[in-house]
Amino acid sequence: MEGNIAQLGVQTLGVVTSIAYCGVASFIILKVLDVIPGLGLRVPDHDEAQGMDITTHGERAYVQDGAD
Repeated sequence: MEGNIAQLGVQTLGVVTSIAYCGVASFIILKVLDVIPGLGLRVPDHDEAQGMDITTHGERAYVQDGAD
């Protein structure tokens, strides 16, 4: 802390302000995307129950054959 200790406060305020701004901006963007039909943040329940690997990629990520 050689020289100007007030600079630490200014930089801390800048970091906190940046984190708060990014959090609020991300929240707004995600809410807007969630409202647009077809761009929801969640997949339909039946796709989630079946498994995202099958519904999205068309293949199984894990084979449960009991050999484990």
